[in-house]
Amino acid sequence: MLNRKVKYFFLILILSCTKKTVYLLPEDKMVGILSDLHVAEAAVANTDPLKKDSLAQVYETQIFAIHHTNQKEFKACLKQYQKEPAKMEQVYKKVTEKLNQRFH
Repeated sequence: MLNRKVKYFFLILILSCTKKTVYLLPEDKMVGILSDLHVAEAAVANTDPLKKDSLAQVYETQIFAIHHTNQKEFKACLKQYQKEPAKMEQVYKKVTEKLNQRFH
């Protein structure tokens, strides 16, 4: 009887360790947000240095509103993705593809 309980314990332990990460924001939403943030960053790059920070903040606020999220949620999700380099690479591959489609 004890042997059976130990087996179940280890089975549950193994299954709980192999759970998939549930991201705060789905991959397609992250791709959209990151793409828009990179476009905004490029737009601000050649702006008057005295206006750069406030303009970047305006863009960021608008981007998060468009995607129905906020900076806190985005940063938390970004940290999740960064813990899995292969997943982050996959996201940025899609970001690159989206930006290439947008500008070519």
